[in-house]
Amino acid sequence: IVAHTYFSMGRRPSKPIAGMLLCAILSDTLNLLGPTTTEWDKMIVALLAEIAEIDDINFLASQQFKAKSKELATLSAHQLVCGDQ
Repeated sequence: IVAHTYFSMGRRPSKPIAGMLLCAILSDTLNLLGPTTTEWDKMIVALLAEIAEIDDINFLASQQFKAKSKELATLSAHQLVCGDQ
């Protein structure tokens, strides 16, 4: 939604902002493989990757998921179940 707002207002996010928005979409859509991924997500990811100068979004997503997995490994079962409320 944030990336869409930038583009619909005729603005271009800075490189750092584009990188953060790109990471957010990749996380939310499970690297564009999740069931809620839209064609719009794919188009915005391509635009943001170009602005952020990211050549390999698959590598970026894998690094994100690896970092998140390390964080999750420290949580108890109760924290995992109740942590996303």
